[in-house]
Amino acid sequence: SAAGIDVDTCPNIYTNLNGRLPAQINQIQGRLAFELNPTLPGAAAATVIANQIQQAYIKNNIADAATTAADLIRQNAVLNVVHDAGKLAGQRANDPAAMVLAVGRAQATAQQNAAWINYGKVAEQALPVFRNVIEAITYAMFPLFVLLLLLTSGKETMTAFKGYANTLIWIQLWPPLYAVLNYMAATYAAYDLAAAADLGTGTKSLSLQTASTIYSRAISGEAVVGYLSMSIPFIAWSALKRMENLGTALVGGLSGLQAALSGAT
Repeated sequence: SAAGIDVDTCPNIYTNLNGRLPAQINQIQGRLAFELNPTLPGAAAATVIANQIQQAYIKNNIADAATTAADLIRQNAVLNVVHDAGKLAGQRANDPAAMVLAVGRAQATAQQNAAWINYGKVAEQALPVFRNVIEAITYAMFPLFVLLLLLTSGKETMTAFKGYANTLIWIQLWPPLYAVLNYMAATYAAYDLAAAADLGTGTKSLSLQTASTIYSRAISGEAVVGYLSMSIPFIAWSALKRMENLGTALVGGLSGLQAALSGAT
């Protein structure tokens, strides 16, 4: 309180916290409304959020129709607090298992974010050079390629010409694919960061309350885009080959992600 810190009995403390919870619940509900409905105006999102939360619980049979959205949010908020406090209490109570699990999850997330961000930094510097060198070599080989065509005939000539044309088309597919990736990433980040910056009252700002969420989401989004940017050459080649190997290229990257997460955890 304004007068300082008071020590009291559990029933009195419960009454004190119970009186302060409704304002916090309204703030959380307002933030959830915008996160779950980023394309709706603030007033419309606030109108539909209560029914969305209730129906999600009723559909999965973990709440009945008489439970209000405010009660569900309140319950989850308290559950999250107890869960997070358990990680801190694990250190005080000498519970190494709780601390190891918490540290492992945080470390795995940080390592994967760092790895994917590094993918983006490497792609930013290496891929333009890589593309330009391949394009220059392909153009420089054109006179030699024409001479080699004189040594072929019929189907062999068409096959050789097709291979040369495929290489040229593959290189030219990179810029439009990058443009699509950039557009999708920018659109997703705009909604995601706007939701993270929402204070629950319709006001959006970068403040001490929202800074952690905004920065963590921005880093995660940048990390994912960095990882995808390294896949552009594979996606372009798969598109050229009628998308036959697209799944193999992407699943191979996800296998590496699984290995990294397992090792870090």
